[in-house]
This record gives sequence, C-alpha cells and structure tokens, in this order.
Amino acid sequence: MINYEWDCRTVWVYNEYEGLENVVYKVQYILNGVSDELDAEGNPYKSRRAGVIVIQDENLGKASQLSEFKNSKSQDSIAKQYLEEEKIERLKADIEEDINSQMNPTSFSYVLPDVSDAIENAKN
Repeated sequence: MINYEWDCRTVWVYNEYEGLENVVYKVQYILNGVSDELDAEGNPYKSRRAGVIVIQDENLGKASQLSEFKNSKSQDSIAKQYLEEEKIERLKADIEEDINSQMNPTSFSYVLPDVSDAIENAKN
C-alpha cells in the first residue's frame, strides 16, 4: 500500500488584491508517496510529484487570503480545493508506477571499468 502526503506550504502572495490584503495567487504542491514495503536495506520505497497551482482570477478573494491558508486544517484540503480530481488521480498513478518500477526494476545501470587501468594491470 502507498501512503500519500501533501505539502502545500509554499505560496505566492499579493500584498493587496481588490481591497483584500495578503491574497494567495499561486501554490506549490508536492505529493509524496511512501510504500509500506521496504527495500533490501529496510527503507520504504518513495516517489514524489510536484507542481504549481495558479489560482484563477475568479477564485481570488476571501477564500484565498493567506489567513485562510494558515488556518487550513490539512495540506490535502488545499490541494483538493484547487486541483481537479483527475489531476490528483494521475499524480497518484504516476507515483504508484514509479514505486512499482523501483520494486521490480526492468533494467539497471552499470559503470564499466576504466580500460586504461586494465591495460596498466596487464603490463605489470
């Protein structure tokens, strides 16, 4: 199972917008996914996706004032308020796919030995 956690703490704020102070107009989101399965070293498999939400003009106002964001009970409520459900599901699917590929890799990287070292060793 993968547990998801939102981080929407970074926001951009207009000092003043249509008579309101401290109006949030952009939110950075990070969605972290952590598997309850562990790798060989005992660490959970992890992945994350990040992006920026630009709050549309028609949504700017009292609900997007900085004080409302500070009083928000959870980070996921901020993300869900401004991201479409389809986008959220796509982010989660991407994280799940990434974690599955970590757990069941189809390829690996390998660093070839330096040929000049092999030649030097052969001479000795």
